[in-house]
Amino acid sequence: MTKPLTVILVFILLTSFGGYRQQSNCAVNISYIGLPNPVTINYFITNKELRLFETVYVSNSDIVKARNKHTYRNIDNSTLIEFIEGVIWDTIPTNLITPTLDGDQFDIEIEIRNEMYHFRLDNTYHPIFDSLLTICNELIPREKVRNEYKINYSK
Repeated sequence: MTKPLTVILVFILLTSFGGYRQQSNCAVNISYIGLPNPVTINYFITNKELRLFETVYVSNSDIVKARNKHTYRNIDNSTLIEFIEGVIWDTIPTNLITPTLDGDQFDIEIEIRNEMYHFRLDNTYHPIFDSLLTICNELIPREKVRNEYKINYSK
């Protein structure tokens, strides 16, 4: 009985002092598709790491394939964290949708201070997301990859 209790206490101590916590306690996941194009661009940004890849929906076989994977570690995401911490996410509608069959569609998840926010944007402009996507695009350290994966979002 004491061994499980010791393990639990060690885990609690490590997590309370940041042993298992990410430095920033911030994460951003963005998926973008410009319909009717079957390619989705994905950004996953966590503690000093940026992962990029594309997923392609193959309609004749009804499968999704990931391709062009890039991972960058030790990125400087301080601007992103400062921006995310400065926004009152509860005041932004979670669904910003202009009904159409095609166009730009975004699925954005933001985690900050152990709070999770999920937004769906379909053919709709919002200045907060314009700023967010601009910052995320700038996190890509290689210019060639940045140009390939840049998500354009404007009025």
